[in-house]
Amino acid sequence: MEAEKDPWRKRFGSVAPNRSSGYLLGAFALLALMIGYVWWPLARSYLSYLSHGGGSLLQRIDWLFIGIFGFMSLLFVFAADLRQDAVLFFVGLAGGGVIESWGTQTQLWTYFTQERPPPWILPAWGLANLAVFRLVRFLDLILPEERPALYKTLYWIVFAVFLFFLFAFVRHTFDKPFTWGAVLLVHFLIHATRGGDGARPSKVPRRERGHALAGLRQPRTPRADGCARVA
Repeated sequence: MEAEKDPWRKRFGSVAPNRSSGYLLGAFALLALMIGYVWWPLARSYLSYLSHGGGSLLQRIDWLFIGIFGFMSLLFVFAADLRQDAVLFFVGLAGGGVIESWGTQTQLWTYFTQERPPPWILPAWGLANLAVFRLVRFLDLILPEERPALYKTLYWIVFAVFLFFLFAFVRHTFDKPFTWGAVLLVHFLIHATRGGDGARPSKVPRRERGHALAGLRQPRTPRADGCARVA
């Protein structure tokens, strides 16, 4: 009865924090401590920079980095499912390994450790995949269901712009097979998750759960108001 009187609880109850949320945050903190321990020389170098670098301490702190990981940590609290999140994390980890290998091997970007790729950055890709899936879940609940044509149009507009900037970014490495492989993989993922059945593009079939672009599609169950939602 209380849930029926509260429309917000009725709509967002499926993404509310649960018992698994605490376990997931604990695992996140443990992962951060493990990275700091295993790569302590890197952490010590950064702490030394904070202590003795130029300018004020507030200027030396990477607030963007802290803000991004703070926001991601907040997202982890919602709709936690340890089994599903483990799959998403390792899919993101594998995808991040491919992307980082491509970028560092072709010199599109480098890290100060000169590793190709640096293993300490890979867990961030798994965590980012969890955060993306949480955002998809929220969008599924917020956006109306009855506008499939609009979502499909927006999908192609967004990814057309994305491909334009991607080609501009990698144009100097088109002589490398790794770049062509990465570009073809991006095209495959864009077309594989386009939502050809008229559904919103973010809702992809369960067999495509490995796609880091959009997370997982859950079985659709009826809501009390007669609409469908992602369970």
